[in-house]
Amino acid sequence: MLGTSHLQEFTIFTEMKKLGSNKLQVNKKKLLFEPISYSLSGELINKELVFVGFGISIPKNDPKLIYDDYAKVDVNNKIVIALTGDPGVGNSSSSFRHPDYQNYSSLFYKLKNAIEHGAAGIILVNDPM
Repeated sequence: MLGTSHLQEFTIFTEMKKLGSNKLQVNKKKLLFEPISYSLSGELINKELVFVGFGISIPKNDPKLIYDDYAKVDVNNKIVIALTGDPGVGNSSSSFRHPDYQNYSSLFYKLKNAIEHGAAGIILVNDPM
């Protein structure tokens, strides 16, 4: 039973504490943004930005597909910028359409992969495709 109201309380599990608006400043341009639900609280000041394509790293021992956006890119203690989705967007025959590779486009995977590569933070940008 939902109770006597159309409003329902629920719990969100996150370590992020949102206090006011979030600001991102690149050079002198200030932008507002919304953190994703599994963000942590903290400040990232004067960190270098590094573009990592789709932010995907498929293990080298994968027999079907070799792909690594982090190859030859130093992201340690930097903020990575990654596109949402995957390189197979719009291509029904892409290996990324196979069920074994669909997880690589998830936001949670991209965040985990950035952390595993030593990134201090991640900015996800909607792929224009």
